[in-house]
Amino acid sequence: MQLQFTREELKLLADLLSASEGQNADNLLDRVLARDLRFGIDELESLAEILKTAKDSLEAESIRVGSAEVKHTLQEQLDKLTRILDRITEASAMA
Repeated sequence: MQLQFTREELKLLADLLSASEGQNADNLLDRVLARDLRFGIDELESLAEILKTAKDSLEAESIRVGSAEVKHTLQEQLDKLTRILDRITEASAMA
């Protein structure tokens, strides 16, 4: 299935994958950077798992920080990440 993301969502996706460890994350990052977003079901599941972990980390960080400005930035990232995860979940269900 071909996924489509905004430029900001692609940047966030690439940033999160580059921060992730492992060969699978590296392979997914290469695909995202090449804008080849036709993922198989296994790749969608791996991507969802990586992004859920990142979402949990962002949520925890949002709770820890005191600055309203930083919280706002983290909330924007969480909103984008949630949209990305929703699309990936939908694509997995259709595969």
